[in-house]
Amino acid sequence: MVAVSLPHSMAELPSPLLLTFVAALPADFSHHLVMEEWKYTLLNGLLATMGAIIVGCLALYGVLRQARKGQEIAHQQSLALLAQVDRNAVAVRDQARWESRRSTYAETLTACHHYLTATFAAGELLIDQHDENGEIVGSFNDEAEGRRVSETLDQLNAQINSLRLEGPAEVLDHVIEKLSEAAADLHTTLYVWSGLVHDGHLSNLGSDFQSLLDLTREARNELLSRMYDVLHQ
Repeated sequence: MVAVSLPHSMAELPSPLLLTFVAALPADFSHHLVMEEWKYTLLNGLLATMGAIIVGCLALYGVLRQARKGQEIAHQQSLALLAQVDRNAVAVRDQARWESRRSTYAETLTACHHYLTATFAAGELLIDQHDENGEIVGSFNDEAEGRRVSETLDQLNAQINSLRLEGPAEVLDHVIEKLSEAAADLHTTLYVWSGLVHDGHLSNLGSDFQSLLDLTREARNELLSRMYDVLHQ
């Protein structure tokens, strides 16, 4: 039972109702009070722990969410970097292709120029073998000039083959064929003409030669124009 202190005088004696209430209290009343306080303390501890866990979970969620955002940003940056690398690779490839094409075009035009120069020089020599009346005034040794014309034609044909590979076919093939045929006809005419002159025969192939020379130049100029358009489109 719970100990109750007695009053010092009778006037301070508790009332019978109070005595009855005190007498009715269980002997382990104070023990029950202690147990309730323990439960309260434990409950507070549990609540505090749960609160800390919840706060920790929320913090962890925030960290994970931020990390995911960081991963997404890094992923997007990686994709952007790969796209930039692809664009750079395409640009480098296109630049290399453009430079290769320009080099082939320039070499073809140079070969054509050498051929036209050689054929023109040979034609001038053949024309000089005739006087104003068209009579042959001397023999023409066509060995050196003829060899030069043949060599420059071979170089031109080699460049024309490279040019066909370089293309673009839809833009250049027609004029390439035109140039190739004109150059071949010019060489044939010059060869026949030089043979006739060398043998001392009169010939009217000079006008045919000049026409074919002009046709070859026109084809060369048309090819140059189309090459320029391809390189600067």
